[in-house]
Parts: sequence; structure tokens; C-alpha cells
Amino acid sequence: MRSFRLIHTAGPLLLLTAALASCGSQTGTQAQTPTQTASTDTTGPQIVTVRVRAGTTEADVQARYPQGRVLDLHASEGYAQVWVPTLAAATPASAGTLSLNAQAVTATTTEPDLTLASSVTAPDEAGAQGNGAWAGGNGAWAGGYSAITGTTTTATTFSENLAAWTLLDVTGAQKLSPTLGKGIRVAVLDTGVDINHPGLAGRLDVASGWDYVGGDATPQEENTATSGYSKSYGHGTAVSGIILQVAPNATIVPYRVLNPNGAGKLSNIIMAINDAVKYGSKVINLSLGATYASPALSTAISSAIRSGVMVVASSGNSGDDKVTYPARYSTDMQATLGGGLVSVGSENVTQKKSSFSCYGTLDFLMPGESIVTTFPGAQRAAATGTSFAAPMVSGAVALAMSNGRTDVIALYRSMKLSGIAPTDTAYTGLLGNGTLNIGKLMGTK
Repeated sequence: MRSFRLIHTAGPLLLLTAALASCGSQTGTQAQTPTQTASTDTTGPQIVTVRVRAGTTEADVQARYPQGRVLDLHASEGYAQVWVPTLAAATPASAGTLSLNAQAVTATTTEPDLTLASSVTAPDEAGAQGNGAWAGGNGAWAGGYSAITGTTTTATTFSENLAAWTLLDVTGAQKLSPTLGKGIRVAVLDTGVDINHPGLAGRLDVASGWDYVGGDATPQEENTATSGYSKSYGHGTAVSGIILQVAPNATIVPYRVLNPNGAGKLSNIIMAINDAVKYGSKVINLSLGATYASPALSTAISSAIRSGVMVVASSGNSGDDKVTYPARYSTDMQATLGGGLVSVGSENVTQKKSSFSCYGTLDFLMPGESIVTTFPGAQRAAATGTSFAAPMVSGAVALAMSNGRTDVIALYRSMKLSGIAPTDTAYTGLLGNGTLNIGKLMGTK
């Protein structure tokens, strides 16, 4: 958890500093904690994973769960996922005169559709169950909000990030990928995006996105604070700006699944993953996480990977070995699919693990401290957290895919071969493949 202090400077710049709470001893000798199990809360709405027969239609599933809402249907893979208002509604209705396909619709697993609280619980989230923080970098702004001058500034002009880009060899990578991510759609599942930000101009496909929080077609960031900013306001805009600094010609497709305080429904995230795949995104950025395992979320991610989509997830900011989900599923995806889900922690530009970054079940560490990026209102901000390390990997994937390397598993393997060995001896064996050298990745087949 982080605490915050507003500091006024002599000029117009407003600084927001984050004091990191002590997380106790953090050494490479700590054992990995057992995988957390899925929540067993039986009160309130549930998500049902349903077994279906090939050829089953959405109408078939809806008829069996008349009180529910179909989140996704993959009849060719033999499953659907349904939101229901109560556990009782998770029992299929009688088939009656329904089609033969509908008779094959049977419930297999249920889990609660929790509203997850952000790491700093806000008053309007008092009813949240607090099982984790979807916004992995939530509340982690560490530097200045300041105006971006002019109207032609792009998200690639933040010279403050030069040390990070040098470490990752972004310049070399962009020379080897002259299309700069063109034609690759990156879905950002987050707090939305400032659709009018000059640094994102011409790089957003708002029409293909959706606001699952507000239930409308405009995934615009919203600030609900009576003064200042809501705790996670600007999070999605910042993530989008970082992706475009690495892959300037990629297209960002924003899906608003988190409210301004960093809380979101599991069902909305599942629907957004399904829609991202359906509408052509090849990369999904999940700068979010939860402290419990969700079989439904794992199933949705697996389906996305099988559809040729790379999924990138942040590791969490508790500073211990409890990597959050879905990043923690990276090992499972390697075992079952050969890869496709990339888990990303944070480091500084000297390759030391950030004090707040989770470690252990990681693929890579990327710079995640004071990264200057876009912020709503034609502003920029310095952002700190694993949430802002993950989009560097999403940008790297977009660069590679725009070069024609669209085989997700083959690309994942090349990424693992392109790591700069970790140098932080305090966490030996717990930092994955180290830092992703994006330049090396572009030159590796």
C-alpha cells in the first residue's frame, strides 16, 4: 500500500510523491508461497463456466440460464461463461423444448464475480470484498503532473525516459521494425483513456473499445474526486502512452474495466478479453491483478492465446513473492500452451528490482520507476509501478508482430532468449529472464 503527499513547488508544477511501505526482508532465499485458491464466496453474483456441445448458440446458453448474461461462448472449444445473479441461478433450467445442443449445456464450475478494491480503498468501494487490487500500479504516481505544450506533441518525445529506452535498446528495435507497430492493435484493459489527448492523437480506435463500467461506447477516463484526482484516474492513459513510446504506430483499443479508484468486476474483464480478440487485437495489456486465482479468467486468457493473441500482465506492487493473478498464470500457460502470457515486474535503470515489485513467477523485469507518459487533460506525468513496466513489453510485442512475427508461442520463445541476465543478486533465480532487450528481440528469429 502507498501513502501520498501533495507538494507544491514554486512554479505551477504539482508533484505527487509516493512513500513505499516497508515489506519486510526481501531476499532471494524466500520460498514461493503456495498458489492461492479461487474465492469460494457464495453470496452475490457468480460466474459459471459451462460445458457446451459444438454448434451451441448464445441463445441456447441464455435459455438454460434465463436470469444470467452470457459473457462469452466458444462452442468450438466446448465452453461458455455466464454471469448469474445468485448461486441458485447457476443451476441450468430444464431443457424443455430447447434444441439438442442446449441439452448439452451443463454447469461445470462457479466462482464469485467480485468487486475488487484498489490497494487504497476508497469510500465508494466500502462494499468491495478487498480480495486484491485490479490496478496493479494503482495509486503509484511518483512524479509531476505538468502541461504538454502545443498540440503536436506525440507520446514518443519524452526525453526523460532516455535511460530506460537505452537499457532496452528501443532505438535499435525501432530501426529493425520500421513499421513501428503499424497494423497491430493493442487492447488496453484499464481505467479507460483520455480520447482527446494530443499525445495519443491518431493512435486510438475508440469505436472498437467499450466502457464496461459505464455501459456505453465511450471508454473515456473519468475523475470522480471532488478535488484533485481519483486514486487511479489517468492509469489507462499512462499505460497507453508508454506502449506508443515503444511502438509509435500501433493502435490502442481502450476497454474501460476499472473505475477511477481502480476497482473492477471480474465479469467485465472477461468480456473485454473476449471482445478484444473478437475485434482483432493481437496484444492485450493487463496492468491489473488480483490476489486470488480465477479459473474463469485463466480460461479466457487461454482462449485468447489459442486465438493468436499475446497477453501481458503486471506482477503487482506488494514487494514480496506473491505475484498477482493473472501474471501468476504465466507458468501454467507455459506448461499447457507453451507460453503466450508474459508476467512483468519492475526494476530501475540500473537493473535493480524495484522495492515495490513482486518477484518469483516472472518472465521479465522492465523499468517501472518515474516513467514519463501521457496523463489526462493534455498533461504528462511520471508514473511508478509494475503497471507501467508491463506496457513496455506490450509495445515490444507490437513491434515484433508488425514485422510479421505473429506466431504467439514462437515469439514468446524468442522473447525468453532476448533477456538481459538479472544482476540483482538479492533475488537470484526469482527475476525470470531479466530485462527484455527489445533490440535483440527484433534481430532474433
